[in-house]
Amino acid sequence: MGYNPDNFYTDYKEFIKNNEKIAPLSMQKHAIRIKKAQENNMDFINNMLDLFKEWTGSKSPVLYNTTIITGIGGSGKTSVVAKAVMTEGAWISGPTNEQIKSLSKLGKDLVPKSKEELMKFILGD
Repeated sequence: MGYNPDNFYTDYKEFIKNNEKIAPLSMQKHAIRIKKAQENNMDFINNMLDLFKEWTGSKSPVLYNTTIITGIGGSGKTSVVAKAVMTEGAWISGPTNEQIKSLSKLGKDLVPKSKEELMKFILGD
């Protein structure tokens, strides 16, 4: 289970080799490894989410195939982590329209959602 560290370093080095201004910070590395592990073990992780909901009796919606990238401003969430983990057709959101617009520039046919639109989808009407 997880993501092979050898592949991680190869992928990560490939990503940063053309951008001298990106520092490989530990939090960036951690976020990318989590996302890659999710991609490689999607069914297992989704099954664990279902089991957790069943065990706890939670009424909260299950956010399958979801990666939440946290960090303070300037920590590399967009410039490093998001660019490395975004997949085609991914929904993107952020606390401000400016951040959503910035994420939208990453390309790959991303689907921008305001936090209101995202919460409405998650929680229903």
